[in-house]
Amino acid sequence: MEHKTTKFKKFTHLRRDREENDNWLKSKIIGVLGIFTFIVLGIFIFSNAVLATTPIMDTDIGNDVFYGNLNHVEQEVTVPSGVTNINGAWIHNRDYGAPNKIKFCITLEHKEGNYSGGDTLVCKVVDNVKWGTTIMLDKPFPVNEGEKYYLHFIGRDQNDLIFKPFEAYFNLDNPLDGNVYLYHSTGVFQSFIDRDLKMIVYTDENWPPPPPVEHEDILEFYQNIPTNGFPEAEYFEINGDKYLAVVNFATKNIKIYQWENLFFNEIQNIPYLNNVYSCESFKINEETYLAIAIVGGVDSVIYKWNGTNFEEFQFISIKEVYDWESFQIDGETYIVGAENGSDVNVLYYSKIYKWNGINFEEFQSIITSRAREWDSFEIDGEQYLVVANSHYNADPVVYKWNGETLEEFQYISSLEHQGELIYNYGCESFKINGETYLAIANFRDWNTMEINSYIFKWDGSAFMEIQAIPTNGAFGFRSFIINNETYVMALNYGGTDSVIYKAILSNSSPLANAGMDQFVVRGDLVILDGGGSSDPDENYPLSYSWDIVSRPIDSTAVLFGENTVSPTFIADLPGDYVVRLTVTDSLGLVSDYDEVLVSTFNTPPIADAGEDQSVIQIGALIQLDGSQSYDEEGDNINYLWTFVNKPVGSMAVLSDVTAVNPTFTADIQGEYIIELTTSDTWSTGNPDQVIITFENVVPVANAGVNQSVLEGDIVYLDGSGSLDANLDSLTYSWGIISKSDSSLAEINESTYIQTSFVADMSGQYIISLTVNDGFTDSEPSNVTVVAISYQDAVTDTLQEIIIEINELDLSVLKNKDMQNALTNKINSVLAKIDDGLYWEALDHLQNDILKKTNGCTEIGEPDNNDWIRDCVSQRKIYPLIIEVIGLLETLI
Repeated sequence: MEHKTTKFKKFTHLRRDREENDNWLKSKIIGVLGIFTFIVLGIFIFSNAVLATTPIMDTDIGNDVFYGNLNHVEQEVTVPSGVTNINGAWIHNRDYGAPNKIKFCITLEHKEGNYSGGDTLVCKVVDNVKWGTTIMLDKPFPVNEGEKYYLHFIGRDQNDLIFKPFEAYFNLDNPLDGNVYLYHSTGVFQSFIDRDLKMIVYTDENWPPPPPVEHEDILEFYQNIPTNGFPEAEYFEINGDKYLAVVNFATKNIKIYQWENLFFNEIQNIPYLNNVYSCESFKINEETYLAIAIVGGVDSVIYKWNGTNFEEFQFISIKEVYDWESFQIDGETYIVGAENGSDVNVLYYSKIYKWNGINFEEFQSIITSRAREWDSFEIDGEQYLVVANSHYNADPVVYKWNGETLEEFQYISSLEHQGELIYNYGCESFKINGETYLAIANFRDWNTMEINSYIFKWDGSAFMEIQAIPTNGAFGFRSFIINNETYVMALNYGGTDSVIYKAILSNSSPLANAGMDQFVVRGDLVILDGGGSSDPDENYPLSYSWDIVSRPIDSTAVLFGENTVSPTFIADLPGDYVVRLTVTDSLGLVSDYDEVLVSTFNTPPIADAGEDQSVIQIGALIQLDGSQSYDEEGDNINYLWTFVNKPVGSMAVLSDVTAVNPTFTADIQGEYIIELTTSDTWSTGNPDQVIITFENVVPVANAGVNQSVLEGDIVYLDGSGSLDANLDSLTYSWGIISKSDSSLAEINESTYIQTSFVADMSGQYIISLTVNDGFTDSEPSNVTVVAISYQDAVTDTLQEIIIEINELDLSVLKNKDMQNALTNKINSVLAKIDDGLYWEALDHLQNDILKKTNGCTEIGEPDNNDWIRDCVSQRKIYPLIIEVIGLLETLI
């Protein structure tokens, strides 16, 4: 498997090793020997308190109980606002070697210059200062706000020691808020060739750290779990049941708890003869394993669940293991053991093991400092491990996977205990609302186990401290999620109960998104879409609730799937539909509503008052025909006939002005004009007129039907469909009014009722026929002939469709003009194919022509959109169109 290697820069660590301190210290020594800089910085700054830097000179104050000269440093101090007293100092010996005996003196005076020995606040000989001690004044030394003093810190070692580090904290009382403000400096003692003890003070760029950012607490108390001595807990699930395994070192047992009725209840006590320290559960290929960490020089054990209990599976030859942690990288399973030896002067290696398909084998060793616990986690797809080092001068360390191994990434240290001796016994990562947190368990400092442990939060590049948790000898934290709630358990030492905390982060409301507004045709199926809804806290899944809050009058529209992400309804009436959506997150928080507007549009019906008629005799019964009127949406049509004009003196009346085919008697010679207006329930269309006259009726030419032929074919024309209302004999005049520029085609017999021409070139020919009844010429009637340059299955089928349409009886069509209109559409498809526009041809067929012939196939009878009004005729045309669509899709 190929891995991407990434290098990372190690984060700054406030504790430096000896060699790093030497080099760093030398770069900070200013001036010649004996002239140094002393900067005292505030951990918690109050009212812009400043301890400024000033040069110092050595001064001997004579020999006391020690040999050699006693030296000191001097620092100007401005008393901050509200400070009234200096109480003393706390001395921290940062050299963790042999004990030593040091005399410290603290003097505060108003004057400048070298130390004169006056105004000494306290002198104390401190014996065996291995860790630290506090020098307190006999009584507080009063100081005045805003005054400047010179602070002298003097010390001499009993032994000839080199680079003896120290830290001094000066306590200043502030009665305004009752707090004690600490001012901090760091320095070393150094012995020179003349064996006189000198004090060198340097500036630490990383001290003090910035004050912590204020955050609201994220955990609250939930449940006590009785524990006894070095507790460890492990949460896991088997077949959906939730368990908590608690290890009690002192009583040498493991107690199993099961989650029931909102609390953990003990269900099993497993005694253990060896010094079991912790346990880790994990799964490989759906099998559950439990790794047991054992101290006391014996191998650790991995157990496997056999269906009813755990049984021994593999012994790991690593001694003094305090913790196991399992994790996965790129689908591979690893476990890491926290090696914790008892000798503080020996380096120990924690080891990572990798599953090889059968058992675990060693993969990588990492130097740790008495490691107590490992934890693994991911951030943005990157794998991290964190180790709690229990040695008193070793911080927890975060490691990051570089594609091949794990490398150091960041050292973790709390602000409150910066530079102090803290034993870190545990670490735990967890997530709340997608944010990553680290809980660091502090077992004790040098004086007590009742110290704070801390919660750190990932800020995008590193972990930052956000909350202190009171603990008593904390051995670790454990986190788990139940019913979408996050719990964190602090594991306390000895007889002190461990404590479960519950996350109290506020939950943000989810955001409903009902989708874009829509415009539809009445009768359409409307599909709504709430898929754009979201939750800022990622508390998924969301539940949906839709409701139609406004609809057209008399609408009976009903939502189907109103609790799904995409419900539907039928827009049964024209008008506006307002649909409202609210969503609820997995924690039960309901969103504000969002609304979507669905509007319909209506096309008014098209009126067709029928063909003009000629009256031969007075008293003739005239029947009108509005049956060719139609509505695009298939709505019911209302008819209204009116006389627009009739001869003077005529008493003609319509038999039924709302009928499709009313009649009247032409009682007087002259011209009758009748107008038909059609309407549906929602709109009225434009009127159409029919003329009835006793005068000569202009004949009507009919040039036949549109045709499609191959280049070079003879095209036969037929004008026999022309008519004259007066039954006069007609003469015929054919002409080609449009053809390809290179075509030489001509009509063979241009005055015959039936004639022909040769389509000598591919392209479109428009043929015009005019008839004359002996009195007047008709309006020209045009047909279109398309000659294509090739013949394939597509064109053959389309030509067959045209033939079938032309052979239809006009009575099966919704309107007699639809025969030519439909063949024109087919010819348009043929032209697009000839031009290579297959997509456009396919779109024309699928979205226009097909929908006018598919009612019988779709619902078993012609629908309102069909132009062909009986199923027998549709079944002649529809399969051919489907065949052409399939052929076109193959060509595309």
